[in-house]
Amino acid sequence: MAEPSTIGSMVSRVLAMAAEATLQEDAAREAAKDAYNTLRQKLVCRAASDVHALERNPTSAARRAVIAEAVDAIPDAEKMSIKALAMALTEALRTSAARGSIGIDVRRVEAERTMLVEIDVRESPSREVRPARLTA
Repeated sequence: MAEPSTIGSMVSRVLAMAAEATLQEDAAREAAKDAYNTLRQKLVCRAASDVHALERNPTSAARRAVIAEAVDAIPDAEKMSIKALAMALTEALRTSAARGSIGIDVRRVEAERTMLVEIDVRESPSREVRPARLTA
């Protein structure tokens, strides 16, 4: 059975894709670099050594899992901003890949972007979802 997707797992895969990409010089690629660096900086505050390790080995499932775990442990409000940064990065990667080869398959980017749009920040296999209480 496939592991359920969480914000953390999605963010870690997008970050790894960007680290894999060979981003050359042009406006679209610069936008992808900027989006990558923004997300990276946000994550470095929480897991610096893990982000650096993922950059050195972006295909490592274990490294992605560590980043995913760190992101999933972040409070929901902050996780929403990280999701927004990951969305911006996937859009920048998609645009850049559409203009030419950046070292990643645009279909991978599209698949991650679609899953990221659909996932709820509050969804996490490690947390119990509690129904909202309505008061009169």
